[in-house]
Amino acid sequence: MQLRRRIRNVNTLRVAIPLALAVCLVLPPLSQADIQLGQLTFARADAQPLDDPTQLAMGLQSYSFMSSVGGVAFGAVATGANDLKIAALEYNARQPDGQRLLITIASKNGRQWKLSPPIMDWQLAPVARFAEGDQHACFTLFGRLTNSTEQQQRLARGEKILGYHRAFQDTLLGLRLMQADMLIIRPDACDLPHDRGHYLVAPNESPRSVALNTAAYNQLATIVEQSPQKFDSYVICDYGQEIVFDVQRGQLTLTGFPYWYCWRRKISDQTTFNDLQARANERAREVIEREFERDRGRLSASEFKGKWTPRFQELRQREVFDQMVSANLLQPLPELSQMITEAVRQRQGINPVVYNALTATMRSAALFRHAKIENPEGFAAFVRQLAEVRPAPPVETPTVLLSP
Repeated sequence: MQLRRRIRNVNTLRVAIPLALAVCLVLPPLSQADIQLGQLTFARADAQPLDDPTQLAMGLQSYSFMSSVGGVAFGAVATGANDLKIAALEYNARQPDGQRLLITIASKNGRQWKLSPPIMDWQLAPVARFAEGDQHACFTLFGRLTNSTEQQQRLARGEKILGYHRAFQDTLLGLRLMQADMLIIRPDACDLPHDRGHYLVAPNESPRSVALNTAAYNQLATIVEQSPQKFDSYVICDYGQEIVFDVQRGQLTLTGFPYWYCWRRKISDQTTFNDLQARANERAREVIEREFERDRGRLSASEFKGKWTPRFQELRQREVFDQMVSANLLQPLPELSQMITEAVRQRQGINPVVYNALTATMRSAALFRHAKIENPEGFAAFVRQLAEVRPAPPVETPTVLLSP
């Protein structure tokens, strides 16, 4: 049994502000990727990194974010049990992979622990770089190609554009996050990506058989199909999770599990939905045109150009659009969300390799954000130590999911 696919359509229009956009009319040749996942095939085309400043707490209330970014997003900050704090982070390249991170944890009475949690470079480096910035979005199935014409053609063929936070581009962890977004809706995600017949697996990963993963997937599919609630989409995130670190028996421990935040559209009638959307887009156009003319009269030419980029226009349009429509369109499904989250966890994440990587990303990002808040300069120095780290195995993340 296959879960019905998520309905994740975004019909919001870009505001027609008179700024010139360059469009390349000569399409590059299609590039078939060697990576496959089950029966799914991929391609590589020049893609933009996932760039969305929306914080998760706001994104979960934004119809535009939920329906046009969604995917995987983590924004939590870990807290220390009994007021523990991270005093320092260090990276020692001379140690074996998996023992290179040194964390100094301090208690409020001055006691310190120096710990080396078993995190390998293929997870450590991308997550630290991700946590260094303010963006919460990790991966989306609504990515962007650098060539808009090619993107339109691919979307018209039913293909998906894969968008990665730049920290996860061309990394094994980026592949794991991409697969996590499909984990409960595509049986192909019960397998692992392979490159010309060779599975892409890190030394510390122990894959479970595809048959066991498929059995778990089918069990979850039955549970969801029998539920009276149906979702249109979801975001895999850390919503409601208490990510707490502690020192127990000389080891670092972390709590919290990925959460499937499910939602559906309140308005099922397409005509009513289209009317609401059209009115919201018109309202956004009017507001932004006024702001555009105001800024053109008060800003210098360089300031005006620096502000009114195509990306700023799009984000501002989304913001105004959401003010009108989000409360009328978004319906969170907390009971279904909790049920799916627990059902996935009870089944070892459907595909344990993927789920473990997803969980480690969520927890480690929260831990690193705590360290960044406690000691911004120290954290920046730690990330600089990782500048030359190129984790193995080398991976070229695909940017297009071809139509099945």
